[in-house]
Amino acid sequence: MIPKKSAVFFSSLSLLLILVFLFFFSHSVSAATEFTTTVNTDGGGDYSSLSLWEVAINSDLTAAATKVIGGSLTRGSFADGAAVTQTTSGATATMRHDTATQIMLVSVTGTPNSTNTWYPTADGNDATNAWTPTDAG
Repeated sequence: MIPKKSAVFFSSLSLLLILVFLFFFSHSVSAATEFTTTVNTDGGGDYSSLSLWEVAINSDLTAAATKVIGGSLTRGSFADGAAVTQTTSGATATMRHDTATQIMLVSVTGTPNSTNTWYPTADGNDATNAWTPTDAG
């Protein structure tokens, strides 16, 4: 028979080991964000064929450097695959596609914020083409 003090000690030790295990080996999980594009062979969609959609969107959707950011195009236009930069934050990325309410970015570096506009890096500023976020992704 195990003495009462030893039983309490082993119970406490077991609980401590479980907590340490959970702390070091648990992975954070973040919510998925839906990004919708349309493929319509008759026209009127974002892409006219599935192969064109695949070329444009092909990316690692689970990568930490892939983000979907809410917002809208405030002026000009963005080409799929354009290098983009965010004013003030200096965050950079490659834009996969934008819709009326979202933008999908890959290879994001830096820390995007929810207030500063994104612009094509080639422009050098956001005077011609601008996409204004409502969240940081």
